[in-house]
Amino acid sequence: MKTPRFLIGRVGDYVFGALAVLLILASLLFAYAYQQVGATPERSDTVADFVSAFGKNLQQVSLLAPDASAQIEAKYGPFASRDLLDEWEKDPRHAPGRLTSSPWPDSIKVSSVQNTGVGTYIVKAAVIERVNMGTTTQKVGETPILLGVIRNGVGWQIVEYVIATSTAR
Repeated sequence: MKTPRFLIGRVGDYVFGALAVLLILASLLFAYAYQQVGATPERSDTVADFVSAFGKNLQQVSLLAPDASAQIEAKYGPFASRDLLDEWEKDPRHAPGRLTSSPWPDSIKVSSVQNTGVGTYIVKAAVIERVNMGTTTQKVGETPILLGVIRNGVGWQIVEYVIATSTAR
């Protein structure tokens, strides 16, 4: 027995309607994601401020101390991902922080923030190193670094920290 032609037309209309709805939803999702990818100056500033705040903790973590892992957890916990914290706590010598009494890491100076996707940034920066000079401190060097920063349900997190190779100035 053949299916009546009027039923095929209605089924075809339903399929066409469903495909049209899916296409519209996909277009809206793409448009939303596209808006989120673009880094606004405010977002870049927020990422830079987050990294700078992390940098203020570097001098408070003594990497050679017996409790270095506990210091890493306490000072870097609000900034770094669990995976990165675990890596640093396993081998504190590869974590950022103070190795000697002088020079010491004083801060992080951000030079650029690049948006690489929805809530994902690469930050080019430098750790500023200082020494005591009598009653003042003096900058004695910079160590270039690259950081991977993401925004997830927890907030901003550093997921990658790499000492970059120096380039001629």
